[in-house]
This record gives sequence, structure tokens and C-alpha cells, in this order.
Amino acid sequence: MAFLSSRRPVIDNKGKVTGWIPMNRFVFPQDSGSAIRGTGRVDMFWGHGEYARAAANTMKEPGKLYFLIKKPGT
Repeated sequence: MAFLSSRRPVIDNKGKVTGWIPMNRFVFPQDSGSAIRGTGRVDMFWGHGEYARAAANTMKEPGKLYFLIKKPGT
């Protein structure tokens, strides 16, 4: 499990980005993907629908990804 901190787009009804708002959520790393090129990059699944399509096409924001690892013996 990991925790992601970044920004996500605010998209109007025409699919245009009108701003950015904070995004903080727990995520589950599931795929290394062949489309991810270079270090320090992740690929996110946004779901289905118009917002998901627009967000996936515009999301190139910096962020922080914290991996949560259980301590041995606990």
C-alpha cells in the first residue's frame, strides 16, 4: 500500500481544465506498465467516464508517493 499526495484537475463540462485541487489518497501499486518511462513516474487508473478520460489525458503533476511497509517482527 502507498499514500499519494499530488493535485488533480478540475474539469468543466467541455473537458477543459479550469484549475487544480489537492489530491491525497491511499493507492495500491498493481502494475509496472510498459508506458511508464523513466524514474519517478507512476501511472494512475482514473476509472471510467468523461472526467476519468480528461483527467488521465492532462495529469502530469508532480507529487509524492510514500510506500507503507510493515516493520519486521510486528
